[in-house]
Amino acid sequence: MTALILATRLRRLGLDFNAACVILYIPPGGSSTPGTLAKALRIKRSCTTRILNRLERARLIRRRTDFHDRRCVRVELTKAGVDMRKIIDKP
Repeated sequence: MTALILATRLRRLGLDFNAACVILYIPPGGSSTPGTLAKALRIKRSCTTRILNRLERARLIRRRTDFHDRRCVRVELTKAGVDMRKIIDKP
């Protein structure tokens, strides 16, 4: 898929490139931490927070307190997020 086709698809879905990367990085049924996402996507943690806030408002992700360490927040895809991931990842 060319960059132009991807950009057009994301714009139609109301996402930017970084938000799409977050959705694609989190495995369905799995989770990640904001710090891990920032490191993996090579963006600042403050940018990660803004992206996660937008995705949470769109109900594509949810934040949960880690069961083993209540200081840690886990980010996981909602059903809508998993569906969006399939749309983004479609060839």
